[in-house]
Amino acid sequence: MIIGDKFGNIHLLDVSRKLVLDKKEVPKFKGKRIINISTACIEWVDTKLIYAAVVARASPIMAIFVVKNNDNKIHHLYSANVCPEFENPDNLENNEG
Repeated sequence: MIIGDKFGNIHLLDVSRKLVLDKKEVPKFKGKRIINISTACIEWVDTKLIYAAVVARASPIMAIFVVKNNDNKIHHLYSANVCPEFENPDNLENNEG
């Protein structure tokens, strides 16, 4: 299970053992609550890859992570700015309108 916290971190959690396997700090999300995590699972060479798209509150950045089923590590693949037209993409509250 992949969960987010209110400080901009995501955690890979093993629910059956009640154990946090990995924690990833996202510098662009520092201090912002993770509001949505969308996942997709793909079978690849005898294992499964789990892709997760993560967004934080008041941030135009969407980060994409991947987890290999047997690896138990979160890897950051890509970050995309979904609002490139704003003057201050890091501080949305400073933009007019």
